[in-house]
Formats: sequence, C-alpha cells, structure tokens
Amino acid sequence: MAALVTSGVLAAVAKSKWDGAHEKGDCDASHVCNDQGISETDAARRLGNLATGFAVVGLAAGGCAGLFYWLDVTSRKAPVQARVAVGLHSIALEGGF
Repeated sequence: MAALVTSGVLAAVAKSKWDGAHEKGDCDASHVCNDQGISETDAARRLGNLATGFAVVGLAAGGCAGLFYWLDVTSRKAPVQARVAVGLHSIALEGGF
C-alpha cells in the first residue's frame, strides 16, 4: 500500500513540474524548451519513471499478498478463534488458528 501511495505522490509532483514548465513559458505547446524548461521536464520524467516503478512494485506486492492469502484460506481446516478472559487482577487474550 505504501508503494502505491508513494507512486501517486510522485506522479502528482511530476505532473506539477511538467505543467509548471509549460505554464511559466519555459516550454511551448510543441514541447520545445529553453534550458530551464529542459531541466524541469527532465526532472518530471525522472519522477514519473520513479512513480511507475513504485506502482509496479506495489501492484506486484499486492498481487503476491492476495495470492498467498487465497492459497492459505483454501488450506485452513479450522476458523480463527479468539477468547478474552477477564479476571479480578488480569485480562488475558487467547487465540489460535
């Protein structure tokens, strides 16, 4: 989940940098840029590439977690059990799976 959130933040910053270069006039509509515009758009591309990498990692991790959960659920024989015991001077939590 953290990788997907990071990907979203990086993508938003990359889009902001890209748009900023065009709004400030450092790049024109056909993406011809001066030195400052080239620097800004290169930074935006790097951030976009990082965002893509984090998204791939996040989706792969989520897919693996889902697969492991699905495989584990099909092999369970007994449901998860939990019990809370309250005594005069103690509280206990017991469980098993």
